[in-house]
Amino acid sequence: MNWWQLRRLKNNVDRWNKWRAKNPYAEIDLREVDLGNTNLMGANLSEANLREANLMGTNLWSADLRDAHLWGVNLEETDLSLANLTKADLWMANLKSADLRGAQFIRANALNANLKNANLTGACIESWNINSKTNLEGVICDYIYLESDRRERRPYDRDRKFAPGEFARLFRKPANTFNLYFRDNIDWQAAAYAFQNIAQIDGKPLEILKIDKKYGGVVIKVNVSENADKSEIEGDFWQRYEAAKRAFAEERQSDRLGINFRDNGQINNLMNLLDGRRNIAIAVENEGELGDN
Repeated sequence: MNWWQLRRLKNNVDRWNKWRAKNPYAEIDLREVDLGNTNLMGANLSEANLREANLMGTNLWSADLRDAHLWGVNLEETDLSLANLTKADLWMANLKSADLRGAQFIRANALNANLKNANLTGACIESWNINSKTNLEGVICDYIYLESDRRERRPYDRDRKFAPGEFARLFRKPANTFNLYFRDNIDWQAAAYAFQNIAQIDGKPLEILKIDKKYGGVVIKVNVSENADKSEIEGDFWQRYEAAKRAFAEERQSDRLGINFRDNGQINNLMNLLDGRRNIAIAVENEGELGDN
């Protein structure tokens, strides 16, 4: 913890923000600080290390928390309305009963976070990362945005609101699954190569549960073993996929990498999609439908 930074922040947020503007590369160390019930409205806390800090009841309205390190932070009953939490790491954070209306959670990590009874109305959850241990019980949410700039509203109908509990039912993640989201056109050959060359700790191949066309791209829902490290598997997949994609872009011949796509039963399922067969169910969303997440 940096005591000088803590005093400066608590004394005057405007001066703090001016100091941050003049010192954009300063490392902000506010680990384990007690800032409960403090007025930090509009504070620039981007990239700040607030690990295990107490921010219970704090006013963080419109605060900048982009890329902030918020592991295990206590944000219970905190006002984070209109806050920018893009790419913030909220692993194990306590957001119980927090006001998150209009907040930006773009690519935020909320694994194992507690959002019980939080208000997410009007928030943007584009590509946020949650899991089966992310607590969405009692979340208050009239509507949500799946893309930035208030795009892809759910429910689609602006006269309709989510019923109580509907948000949690729609967005809760089942155990042992995660989604691979392809924003741009998917390279099916590269994806097949990546799937074929990933094995879990127990040696089992990844199981493809579903392929959706949604959010302007393609989402592949994957099932893994109970004790699998999903973040490691996902990182391994994207590394292999991007490498194969570059190679296939240069030469669209499979023997360049010595790949036999038909040797693996799991890959047969994926490649059969290209043949028009339906060994894996494809759910193409219609206007007004959300589909599984």
